[in-house]
Amino acid sequence: MLFTVGNNCLVVFADRNAAEYFDDIPPIKLPGETIDLAEHILETKAGHFDASEFEDRYENAVVEMLKRKQAGLPPTEQPEAATPTNDVNLMDALRRSVEREKPAGARGKTAEPKKPAKEPERRPAKGARKVG
Repeated sequence: MLFTVGNNCLVVFADRNAAEYFDDIPPIKLPGETIDLAEHILETKAGHFDASEFEDRYENAVVEMLKRKQAGLPPTEQPEAATPTNDVNLMDALRRSVEREKPAGARGKTAEPKKPAKEPERRPAKGARKVG
């Protein structure tokens, strides 16, 4: 460990091996389908990254905002973010994505997704009074 003093406090730097950071994480058992799906995503999305072709739109927007602010100009009008219209089940979306990428002959060989369970009928609690 390395100890140093800064701003009226003691600063401690722990010197740990990179592998030690993960020692505290317990092993988990994942379903085979989840592992297969993760491997498929990695295989189909892996590729070479060329940093010269990357455009950091966030950094560009911040620089533009700072330039406008330094010039005394008002901030540019930003469109309102669209509100989400529905909840999405991530596993179902991933399955549909994988299914779209399969050749036409291999489609339809996966199990059908389970239907949600029917909610039980709710009855008033014993001794409850009617309101209204």
